[in-house]
Amino acid sequence: MTRSIKVALLVAGATVAVIVLLARHGHLEQSRRILTQLPRTAVAVVRIDGSAMARGPTGPYLLDSFSLDAGLDEIAIACELDPRTSIEELTIWAGGAEGEPLSSVGLLLRGRDVDAEALARCYQALVEDRGSAIDRRMTPAGPVLVSQDGRSALAAVDHRTVVTGSGSTVTEFLAAASGKAPTLVEDPRFKALWSTVGAAPVAGVFVAPPRWRDALARLGAIGDRASALADVEAVGFTLGAPSNGALVVWIDVDNPATAEQNATLMKVWAESPPDQAPAALIDVVQHAEIETLGNRIRVVAALKGPPSSP
Repeated sequence: MTRSIKVALLVAGATVAVIVLLARHGHLEQSRRILTQLPRTAVAVVRIDGSAMARGPTGPYLLDSFSLDAGLDEIAIACELDPRTSIEELTIWAGGAEGEPLSSVGLLLRGRDVDAEALARCYQALVEDRGSAIDRRMTPAGPVLVSQDGRSALAAVDHRTVVTGSGSTVTEFLAAASGKAPTLVEDPRFKALWSTVGAAPVAGVFVAPPRWRDALARLGAIGDRASALADVEAVGFTLGAPSNGALVVWIDVDNPATAEQNATLMKVWAESPPDQAPAALIDVVQHAEIETLGNRIRVVAALKGPPSSP
């Protein structure tokens, strides 16, 4: 091999490595940005990269199974666009006051080939289709479009991004994103798990409020044995690279001994799912590998494709 060919190969290899590192850095920056935008009151966040929505068949099928894109059909009709190919990034979060942790749901949409002004026009069309109208209100964090029927609101975050939800949800988001209210970057438990999952094409984190943990334990009960979901503090998941399309779930519990106990019971659960197991999981999970990492349980679930057409 001549010296010039060797040099060319080295340059090509270095170029590929730089491109990969830049792409990885971009995903990391996107995941960090979310933590500095979403309000501290959020307890559940799902982020979906637009490329994951466009890929098939497993990615879109999983999204449909878990109804993560349940509200996008209306947007598609009003905007005459396909959210799977026109949206660069979609973030759904749920939060609320301490006694009502899932009372507020927000949606952050970043357009790939549609701008914030066009999305605002779509929102107006949606509101008018249901017989209402919109008002433009000024808040300390910026202007917000609010439906007169009180059901929804929308605001532009930048030229390609909008946030929608209830009026209070949108106002709270704008306050957090502009530095006027606490954000998730100040929540150490959420931040720790999001740093593990946030750069994946599809990622989510749920931090369990203390009073929910008994309910989770009941959900994970296996007959008269102990629960496979005992003392769960937070759950994260990813879908897509670098796990070759597998669904990877991280479950944080209060100590390593509980993690070992739960993992043992999860293996039993995986072999024979209990009646209360979510149907969506049974439909899409083919088999799972389960291990413990300190007080964290890691589950790598191989996924089935969508059902064959008759």
